[in-house]
Amino acid sequence: MEAIRGAGALGLATIIAETGDLSNYGNPAKVWKRLGFAPYDGYAGSSWKRQTWRPRTLTKEEWIANPFSGERYALMHQIAEWLVNAQWIGKAKSASGEGEPNGPYGEIYAKRRAHTLVTHPDWSLGHRRKDALRITMKQFLCDLHVQWRIAAAGEELQAAE
Repeated sequence: MEAIRGAGALGLATIIAETGDLSNYGNPAKVWKRLGFAPYDGYAGSSWKRQTWRPRTLTKEEWIANPFSGERYALMHQIAEWLVNAQWIGKAKSASGEGEPNGPYGEIYAKRRAHTLVTHPDWSLGHRRKDALRITMKQFLCDLHVQWRIAAAGEELQAAE
């Protein structure tokens, strides 16, 4: 975590406070679901909370099967903002005048924004930003889950010796 610009102890502590031990999650998709990043029926969890965005109302059973905590998602969104802002050169300081990535998660963010510009030209800049933040955070959580499990496996090997 210390080597990743924009990711720090507070962000990690917040993620772990909301998930518990990441070794308890069989794959990153389960972490995404816990933190509000897993889609349901093709829509982001936050879409189902907004009456004007969702195509229909979820049933009580669907909400139970796919819970979404706006508070938890807001915490994760803030971590995503820190991560991307630390790995992004703003348009005023970039050579292109558009902004450019300055790190691996900045690259993910840039690629997703370029993708949605083509696939969703009707989206506002804010909508494209939030979508790119969500995709970037999902990759970060995937990488964190992998590294966490590697570290946990190493600890188990040391304990066995």
